[in-house]
Amino acid sequence: METHVADVIGVLEHEDLEQVVLCGHSYGGIPVTCAADRQPERVGLLVYIDALIPRDGESAFDLLPASFARLARATAAEHGDGWRVSMPPDLRPPPGWVSEDVREHYIARLGPQPLATFSDPVCLTGAVERLPRAFLRCTGGQLAASSAGDPIAPMAARAQTEGWLYRELMAPHDPQLAEPVGTAAILHELSDGPSVVE
Repeated sequence: METHVADVIGVLEHEDLEQVVLCGHSYGGIPVTCAADRQPERVGLLVYIDALIPRDGESAFDLLPASFARLARATAAEHGDGWRVSMPPDLRPPPGWVSEDVREHYIARLGPQPLATFSDPVCLTGAVERLPRAFLRCTGGQLAASSAGDPIAPMAARAQTEGWLYRELMAPHDPQLAEPVGTAAILHELSDGPSVVE
């Protein structure tokens, strides 16, 4: 997980970016939270797109259903090296969302993910809590219909309870694939808000 965080920070620093609208989707909420916590002066708005929101000391496994952790560990064991986790088939975009060519291209890019990205706990200073944050909730129901349950519902509830900017989009969990125009429109609207320049 620290490698993913370092990758995000590397872009912010190398490009000398400021007032960034930093977005994380799904698991991506974890590395962007850590990166924003370490580089708060570079972030104007932190946006979670149907994403996990860790607190200090939590890992992705703490936020995901226990059945996912069991599946991830079993998948890593099947690879023979004990560290690679493949995307579960029931979380892949189903047929019918987009053309089959686009869907196959997207799935082909969903490579195995290191097991430690799910098990490593985050270390936060609290700086991220002082940043403007927003949550884009996908209401298409894909995760709620899965056998493991919807781990994003508590994240959305937290965002609303804490008074973040909050928007909903009638799209499945992968809105960048199924509803790219709607996703971009909401991101533009959020980035134009007064919170970005506070």
